[in-house]
Amino acid sequence: MRRRDKVSDMPLVKGVKELRGMTEKEFLESDYYLIDKMTLSQFEKIKNSKEGQIWIQKISQNAGYLSSGEGRDGFTPMLAEGFSCHVILDDVYEGYYYTSNIVSIDWEKSEFYTLNSTYKFKLTEMAASEYDEL
Repeated sequence: MRRRDKVSDMPLVKGVKELRGMTEKEFLESDYYLIDKMTLSQFEKIKNSKEGQIWIQKISQNAGYLSSGEGRDGFTPMLAEGFSCHVILDDVYEGYYYTSNIVSIDWEKSEFYTLNSTYKFKLTEMAASEYDEL
């Protein structure tokens, strides 16, 4: 069953979009910095992150929610080192899947590495509003 709500209306997606639209000065005056204690380095990683339709497949052999070879696809508002990869799934019943924090991304091999797993990925960059129209 296809997701009923719009990805662009989800709080995580809205928050990332808001941060991407801020200048450094606006960020330093925002609650993200003053109250939530987000660092300038984290802010810059979010601003430079990629978003879009994503497919991920776990390729490492370690234990975890996904078995080796198993995957998920949907929309990610932010693919960046230092953060989890959140995949908002099309399946209404599953909702979303997220990895542990990404340690590094190999863009040439289309792989990213978390604290305990390795994933292959395919990302088609697009805004959440574009994804909603698919």
